[in-house]
Amino acid sequence: MKSPKLKILHILNLGSFGGIQSVITQLAVHQQKDPAKQVALFSVITHTNNTLHIPESLQVIEGKFISGWDLRFSRYKNAYSVFKRFDVLHFHTLNIQLLLLGKLSRKKIVFTEHGTLKKANQKNSTKNFIRKKIIGYPLLRTIPHNLIFVSEWLQKQVEVGNKNEHVIHNGIHWETQEKILPQRPQKHVFEILFVGRLVKIKRIDWCIQALKLVNMPDKFHLHIVGEGPQKNNLFELARNNLRENTFCFHGFSNNVGKLYNSVDVVVLPTKGESFGMTILEAVHHGKAVIVTVDGGGSTELVKSFHPMLCVSSVEALAQSLDYWQQNPRELMKIAQEMKYQMAEKYSIKNMVDQYDIIYGAPHE
Repeated sequence: MKSPKLKILHILNLGSFGGIQSVITQLAVHQQKDPAKQVALFSVITHTNNTLHIPESLQVIEGKFISGWDLRFSRYKNAYSVFKRFDVLHFHTLNIQLLLLGKLSRKKIVFTEHGTLKKANQKNSTKNFIRKKIIGYPLLRTIPHNLIFVSEWLQKQVEVGNKNEHVIHNGIHWETQEKILPQRPQKHVFEILFVGRLVKIKRIDWCIQALKLVNMPDKFHLHIVGEGPQKNNLFELARNNLRENTFCFHGFSNNVGKLYNSVDVVVLPTKGESFGMTILEAVHHGKAVIVTVDGGGSTELVKSFHPMLCVSSVEALAQSLDYWQQNPRELMKIAQEMKYQMAEKYSIKNMVDQYDIIYGAPHE
């Protein structure tokens, strides 16, 4: 007689589709390949366009909640009936009402903290502080049977105090180097890439200011990929400080892989990154990444490879760029070593295997 399938429900927001949603989707898709599992996504808030990023083979159940405190009883009744059909409720978003509903369902509850509880996110409004720190912490301390953090840095930052805390790093599917790294012609310009949302905490202005300080500005070219509220300010900063042919704003792109393959190094000056999926994507394409000493999870990923890949200021970033522009062979060698080591540790298979242990652990 066949054992019943383990039914896993990932609970998230699809009001937007970014790094977190992409990681969860990849995790669910790989879990679904196991015939002993049944996997679905439960979207608390959904934007129709964002479901286009999800394979048709993966079921998406829409909660149809509104942002904030949704008072419609029918929505919670429907959610409860969905929760009862699954064995594991895997939360990826702090929704207080649904977390309490999950407890009532008497199912196993796993909560993965992707960074929404970081101190910076708690302090950006009084409402967030109350929801996350005053109400959220006590619930996360007691309701989830397992509380997962995506980096050691994030676990130390948040300090919830759940007795069953674990760190499970995000991962990606690593392809062979031959597929990702086509032969490139010799170039006379050292090309730099930033990929991410254009917001203050990402400190993209460091990239622009550093290029003003390098020894030979005309030997560098900066590519900025992404959209966000800081785009106009950053464009003005670049226009006022750099020559027109030394920078390019690409906007949002569905083909970042082509840019990864064409540049020499990726720069991510973000402060307090929870993990750093962009680092894995860059290294996947054979590129080394420069981060900052206060980059949080990003710093954890990169700091052991070379001191010139971890900078503390705009001036230090300029010195790092000058160094790597003069030492391209060493940079390529380090990028290969980064790929070899990260592919071992940060794979989607490792994620699936570690979550399988969590799902299978007994709970009371």
